[in-house]
Amino acid sequence: MAHVDAGREDLFQDYRDTWLRIGLSTAAADREAAECGIAEAYRAAGFKPPRIVWCGSPLAMALARALVLTRPGKGSTKGPNKGGTDRLWTGLRAALDAEDWPAFRQSVENCAAACAGIDPGACLKDPVSMRARDHARSAVSKSVDPNLWEKVGARLAAPVRRRVAAGVWANLGRGIWGSVQGSVADNAWGGFRVSVRDAIRQSVPGQHDAGWLGFYDFFARAMGLGLETRALKNQTQIAASVGWWLPHEGICWVSERPRFIALDEDGTLHNPAGPAVAYRDGWVLHAWRGTLVPRAWVESPQTLTPKTALTHPNVEQRRAACEILGWESVLGRLDARTIQADDDPGIGELVEVEIPEIGRERFLRVTCGTGRRFALPVPPHVTTALEANAWTYGLDADAYKPEVRT
Repeated sequence: MAHVDAGREDLFQDYRDTWLRIGLSTAAADREAAECGIAEAYRAAGFKPPRIVWCGSPLAMALARALVLTRPGKGSTKGPNKGGTDRLWTGLRAALDAEDWPAFRQSVENCAAACAGIDPGACLKDPVSMRARDHARSAVSKSVDPNLWEKVGARLAAPVRRRVAAGVWANLGRGIWGSVQGSVADNAWGGFRVSVRDAIRQSVPGQHDAGWLGFYDFFARAMGLGLETRALKNQTQIAASVGWWLPHEGICWVSERPRFIALDEDGTLHNPAGPAVAYRDGWVLHAWRGTLVPRAWVESPQTLTPKTALTHPNVEQRRAACEILGWESVLGRLDARTIQADDDPGIGELVEVEIPEIGRERFLRVTCGTGRRFALPVPPHVTTALEANAWTYGLDADAYKPEVRT
């Protein structure tokens, strides 16, 4: 069985860095390499290579597919499709963020037009992608020590998956669905909504498969298990070249990579001043500490009020809104109960509040050296302002020597 000795531990770091670069790449797609990999993946699964339709983003890809499959009538004046695509685009424009709406819409319509005369056929995610993964899992698991399997999963795959799949890919899916769910709401367009939802599920994430592809790439190259992982060669090539791809029998829609991604120090999507993700076709997403938020909250925070922050229907976004505003502003709207107050305003006051649908939370209210008051969320187990203050520095209360905050 394959194994790795102590002297080769640095390999985990090397492969982790390589696949993080792939998963978070913002370079323009290598279209030639991607198209070659897709053609070979189809042939390996027993299908003819498809027509490749390039899209500017995963959202454009999902919308173009839905237009092709549901074919809403542009000029319908009667029945459930009254209003046709004009009504559809009006709803989408109100719900999704695009830096240049006319250009974005035109890019989607161009993608749909590129499918003319071709029957998309059935979705092929399983035969061209998942079966290869299953084959590699079976072959590699039989060839390596179980401890090594677990170590590669924990040291390489999990950190990449956390930043790329959970941090970026999952939020892209939420952004796509949120754009359609909130804009194509009536029964007349149920088929369109279902098609977009299915596109999210049926797409192969490409570069955002970096976590598990990096896992098998380690065994292929570092452990010499090229034969056992041969079925993943094409997908590895595609992931290193492009973003999402959506394989059907006659057509494969392929998305460009993002042109920009902003992450915080913990590796989660975050940009306090603009988009956290931006694609070349103009689609953008705004995020605060890993939570998608409306554009106005980030780019026009003066329009955000404590009332909005405390009553917004989405609980995760509610917490993000409170952080954007600053907890001191929000606490002023709540009935804060003092747990313990220190005589030194620099150490502050420990308070507890009941936040609607979030529950009880504790905060340290302090005054900095400039006289500005602010509040910091602290764990529920702290019982004094000194303990809470020490916690914000990562210290125990006994070892903490207060400093002036600025």
